[in-house]
Order: sequence, then structure tokens, then C-alpha cells
Amino acid sequence: MFIRCKNKVVESSQLILDGRYEDLLSHYKFNVEEALKKANIPEDCFKKLHPSMSEQQYYNFMAAIGDQISDPFTPIEIATTNPIESFSPPIFAAYSSRNGDIFIKRLAKYKKLIGPLSFKIDEDSKQLSITLTPSNQQYSLPSFLVLSEFAFLVGLLRKTTKEAISPLKITMTSPVNDEQVINFFGCKIESGKSKTITFAKKDLQVNFISYN
Repeated sequence: MFIRCKNKVVESSQLILDGRYEDLLSHYKFNVEEALKKANIPEDCFKKLHPSMSEQQYYNFMAAIGDQISDPFTPIEIATTNPIESFSPPIFAAYSSRNGDIFIKRLAKYKKLIGPLSFKIDEDSKQLSITLTPSNQQYSLPSFLVLSEFAFLVGLLRKTTKEAISPLKITMTSPVNDEQVINFFGCKIESGKSKTITFAKKDLQVNFISYN
């Protein structure tokens, strides 16, 4: 997703946020102050030298931002136009992979360094699935966050390969099937118990032009 955490401070269970969050959200006309209030987070959160949130606050904030969206395509627009790989070292390392298969596995390895989400990978000879899970299973992932993460993955795979790669299947507990969303992913989002995106292994073997 477009919003990333710089680090996780284990001793205080706080996620240290990138200070540019507020500018990015404001650019897309989100009311950050209103979202912070709704998530019960101090309004000066992003004014601090090192903005931070607990995992629960982070999800509450993402849900509050999602509640402000009137156009279902907005999460995809944000996740695919913001060059996150240029200022996040873990993502840049994944971006510089040889192909999508390596990229996804590197990103899964680094994921906890850049946010509270985890990637659970299941694969066979023909396909690879990524299931998004919270670090703490008592929490629920907001649809806005899930859709943004999936759009980020698809957008980056297309950007790095110059190929029109589309997932084989997407499942969400609260599917979003706006026409623009379907056209972007190239498939409908199905209703399911997990937040999972599945790619064909042959698509993940296409060489990245960003490989270094």
C-alpha cells in the first residue's frame, strides 16, 4: 500500500510512520484531522518529529481514511502513482529483484520492517498466492488497506516488467467490484474469508527491467 512505516519499535509496540503521510493524504483531498479524530489518535500525530501509532490505531486510521472515499478507484490511484520504491529501502531492494517471484518473497521477508502487515505465501508449480494478515490476529484489516496493497503489487509488477500482468484471482471479505477496479485488476474480486491475491507463476518469472 502507499502508506509505509519506517520501523517497528518493539519495546513500545509503536509503528514509526513516515512524516510525509500527511502531505500525501492531503494531496488526495483527505481530511487527515478528521480521520485522526475518528480513529481516536492525537490530532498532532503527524506534527511530531517521529509520528507513531499502535497497530490498532494504524488500522483504525486506515479505516477512517477509507470512510472518506467516494470513488472506489481512489485506493488504486494512490497505490499505483506514488513512487514508494524510491524512498523505502526494503521496497527498493524488492523492486531491484530479478523477477516477480523473487520480488514477492523478498517483500514478504521485509514486510514487518515497513508496516504491521504480513504476507503469507502459498505456491505450487503453476501459481502463487499472497494472503494479507495482521501482525496480531485479533485485528481486522480495513478494505481500503487491502485494496491498496493488492493494487500496489499489481502496479509494481506491471511497472517493472512492462507487461500487462493481471492476477488469476482476488478474494476479500468485503469485495469492491466497481467497473474501474475490475478493469484495473483484470478480474472480479470474489467474496471469501481471506484477503488473498493469486498470480500465475509464469507471469512471476518475467524478468524485471529494474533488476540490479
